[in-house]
Order: sequence, then structure tokens, then C-alpha cells
Amino acid sequence: MRGILRFIHKAIMSSKKKHSFTIIELAIIATAVAMFAGIAIAYFDSVTVYSRDSKRKTDIDAIRKALLVQSSMGSKMYPIQNNWCCIGAEGTDKCSNLESALNGYISKMPRDPSYTEGSMANCYMYKTNSKGDAFSLYTSLEEGGILMYTNNTKALRDPKIRTDDCGNKPGEDEWVSGPGFCVMKYEARKSSGSDCKDVAGNLVPCPVSKPTAEIWNNASFEEADYACRSVGAHLISNAEWMAIAHDIEKNDANWIDGRSSGSLKRGNIGTTALKGGYNLGGIDFGSGESLSEFKLTNGDSIFHFSGNLGEWVDYRDFFTVNPVGSWVDYPAADITSFGKVSYFNIGPKDKTYGDMKGVGKVRTASGGQYFVRGGNYQDTNAAGIYALDLLSSSELSSLIGFRCAK
Repeated sequence: MRGILRFIHKAIMSSKKKHSFTIIELAIIATAVAMFAGIAIAYFDSVTVYSRDSKRKTDIDAIRKALLVQSSMGSKMYPIQNNWCCIGAEGTDKCSNLESALNGYISKMPRDPSYTEGSMANCYMYKTNSKGDAFSLYTSLEEGGILMYTNNTKALRDPKIRTDDCGNKPGEDEWVSGPGFCVMKYEARKSSGSDCKDVAGNLVPCPVSKPTAEIWNNASFEEADYACRSVGAHLISNAEWMAIAHDIEKNDANWIDGRSSGSLKRGNIGTTALKGGYNLGGIDFGSGESLSEFKLTNGDSIFHFSGNLGEWVDYRDFFTVNPVGSWVDYPAADITSFGKVSYFNIGPKDKTYGDMKGVGKVRTASGGQYFVRGGNYQDTNAAGIYALDLLSSSELSSLIGFRCAK
């Protein structure tokens, strides 16, 4: 930048001696000024993004500390919120119970610096389980990834730094570092023992992340959520899913035949005809097929993030994409129809990416609100890292599994 300024100054001083600019000098100066302006705009944009993300980190930590003090470090119940709410919002999205409980514990309830009323695209999000003895609190960052607290977490993680404290036990329980959190490397499997309790208090296997063992399908949304909490984790949230999907999308290693003319990998999707997918004829364990592996930008790998089984994610909302009940390509869908949940929380970074790019499709059922992501081994071209199926019921299915995060 200093070099450009020196060049402009030199050109101007030279022209003063000659009393006029030549056409070539004017063209060079105009080009240099345009370059300088572009650099300056990019610089100030990065500064404002950094400033907003710094506020988000400060705000979310302040809310967490107030929440812990209000609940006597968790010895009392947390303010119950069964569905995700938006802190500092107005109307039906407002975290009324939380904000009422924290009155007096925090001077002013903060909200996301980019919050827009009526949208959940930029929010500080909060929810609890039905008992109120477990909570989740998170914010999405513009620089990438999310920052999330639960009642089990000890500290916020920087999404740009690889996390080495995920408790990885190769071959037994393998977790990887996501952008700001830890996540199961494989879709949840059932442990060989019965050391966890289900919703009814019965002893059952624990969810583990390993390349072998019985895959855990036929779990309802509530059962999947409870299973993850039984091992000190939580059902992967939609925000965490999106953070991983964005990370996968920007890594060239995940593209078959290149980004411009190729496609993202799709995994076990029921056909070999589509680029980047394969057909096992049933559920795969995930470790033996290279097309099921996605590379994260931090060097870790995650398996079957698309195809194989659809996966419950911890988010519920309602919107309609027409025709109802049919898979719709993202570029073909009216993205304004996604309502308050917004396209930001659903689709690929590049809004032109559709079926041919392997990102997956979106489908809504009548009355649908439960998010199932990734597609399953029968969904062919509808499967992909951004595939979203809104179900009207939270009941179990042999085509749905889950994955935990912490």
C-alpha cells in the first residue's frame, strides 16, 4: 500500500515539473488509485468483521456468566426454553424466560450486532432441555465457525484453531475438531456395553464414534438428543452442521474434478451414476470408502456428512418450499420462502450451487419442522452436505441416524 502511495506521489510531482499529465500518466494514476481503493475497502471490511465478532465473543461470554450465577453454578434449573430462541429479539422469537431470569444479573441484554428483526440469521441463540437442567448457548461468527457453550463446556474455542482436547480414542471413540467445537468423526454407533440411560431410565448402550459396531438408526429426535447428553455431549445443532458444511465447501480437496466443472462428494447415496457418490445397497460403516470422507480445512476428516443416513440436528422451525413433499434444487427454490430461519442457516455459501454441484436439495413436508440433514443412502441426487428434509414428526426411522458434538 505504501508503494502505491509513493508511486502516485512521484507521478504527481513529476507532472508538476512538466505542468501537465500525459494520457498514459493519467491512466496509470487512475489504475493505482482504483487498486488502492480496493485494498482499503477490503482492509476496512476485515476490521469491521473483526470488530463485530469480538463483540459477539464478549457478549456470549457475558450471557453465559450471568446464566451460571443466576442458576447458582447450575445447582438450580436454567430458565426453560424448549425451542431455540433469539436473545434480544422481539416478538415470538424472544427468549422471554431467559431475559426475565437474568434481569439484575446482566445490565443490558445484548443482541447480535447484525440482528434484523424477524430473522434468525444473526442471533445469540439459547435453549434448554425439557427439564431445564441442561442448556445450549451459541453465536455464529462472520470469520467462520461458531462459538458455543453448553452446561458441560469449559471454555469457548477459537474456530480458526484446531482443538486437541476432543477425547479422541482411535478405534474406540473418535472425535474430530470442528470449527470451534468437537464432533463425532462417524455417525453415532452403539457401544458394546450398557452404561448409559435412556429417557425412561433403562440401561442402554452409549453413543460412540467408531468405524465399526452397530450404527444407531431408529432413534427419534428426543432419543438422539438424550443419547448425546448421556455422554456429556449434545445433539449436533444446525449451526454446527452449517459451520462444518461451509468448511467442507471451501476446501478444494472435497471436490471431484475441480470446483468449476466438478461436484462435491456425496457419499453412499444409492447410485454410482452421479459424480462423487457410490451405492453400497444399504448402510455403510463409513471407513472403507474414500468418497464418504470429507476433509476439514484444519486437516481432520469427517465421514458420511452426506448420504448413508440422514441425521437429526437440534433445530426446529417451520417454512414451506413448493411443491410440498418434493425435493427442490436450491437455486430453483424461492429463498425468501425460508422465512425467519433464513437461507443463511440452510444453504451453500455460493447461492448458484445446486444439484450438479452435489450440495443436496431441500424438501418440506406439510407441517414439517424437524430438521434432518445430509440425505440418506436412497436419496441419490437429493443427498449432499446441505440437504435438508423437514419432517412433521420426530419419530424414529431406519433411514435417520444422528451425530453428537461437544
